[in-house]
Amino acid sequence: NLNIYNNSSIIDLSGLESLSRVDGSFTIQDNDNLIDFNGLNYLDSIGGGMYIMGNVDSLFSFNGFSALKYIGGELRVQWNAHLRNFNGLDSLSYVGNSLSISGNSELLSLNGLERLEHINYGLTITYCPLLNSLLALQGVETILDSGSISIAGNDILTNLIGIDNIDLSNISFLHIFDCPNLYICNTQNVCSYLSDSEHLSYISGNANGCQSSQQIVLSCPIDSIIVEGKVFNRNYNISTGQFTNTLVPFGSTDTLEIY
Repeated sequence: NLNIYNNSSIIDLSGLESLSRVDGSFTIQDNDNLIDFNGLNYLDSIGGGMYIMGNVDSLFSFNGFSALKYIGGELRVQWNAHLRNFNGLDSLSYVGNSLSISGNSELLSLNGLERLEHINYGLTITYCPLLNSLLALQGVETILDSGSISIAGNDILTNLIGIDNIDLSNISFLHIFDCPNLYICNTQNVCSYLSDSEHLSYISGNANGCQSSQQIVLSCPIDSIIVEGKVFNRNYNISTGQFTNTLVPFGSTDTLEIY
C-alpha cells in the first residue's frame, strides 16, 4: 500500500517518478497544500482501491496521473473542496469496484474520465452542488456485479446524459433524489429499468419530470409499463395519433393519470 496522510508540507509527489505500480491500495488524504500529483507520471496501475479524500485547500485536478489505466478496487473521491474536474486521469479505463464521487463542493464536471469503460460494482455521484454534467461517463456501458447507482444532492444537474449508455440490468438499486434542477431522467436505460416491477428504485425531490418513478415512466417512449405490479398501457388517442398522458390498466376501462 501507499498512503500519504496529513502532510501539509507537500505540494506535489516529486520523488516518486520511478513508481509504475502499486499492488495494494493508494490513499492521499488530508494534505492541505497538495496542488497536484506530479511525480506519479509513470504510475499505470493500482491493484487495490484509490482514495483521494479531504485535500481541502489546494487540489484542483488530477494532473500527474496521466499514465494511470487500471484501478483494481474502488475509486473514491470525497471532500476535496477545490477540485474542479478529473483532468489528469485521461488514461483511466478500468475501475474494479465502485466509483464514488461525493462532497466535492466546487466540482464542475467529470472531464478527464472520458476513457473510462468499466465499473465493476456501483456508481455514486452525490452532493457536488456545482456539478453540471455527467457527459464524461458516456464510455461506461456496464456495471457488472449487482451494484447500485446513486445520483443525489447535485443542485444544478439538469439531466442524466452521460450515464445513459450504462446497461442497468445488473444493478440492485437506482437512487435519484434531491437534485432540484434535474428534470430529464427518461433516458432509455432508466426507462427500461423502471419498466420492471422487480427493480428497486428511490426517486424523489427532483424537478418536475423526474419527481417519481411514475412520472419518469410517463415520459418514456414505451407503450406499456408495470406500476406496483399492474400492467398499464398508454392511452392512444385515435384522432391525434398520439399517446396521451394517461395510462390505462390492461383489460380495464379505468385510467391512471400521473403528473
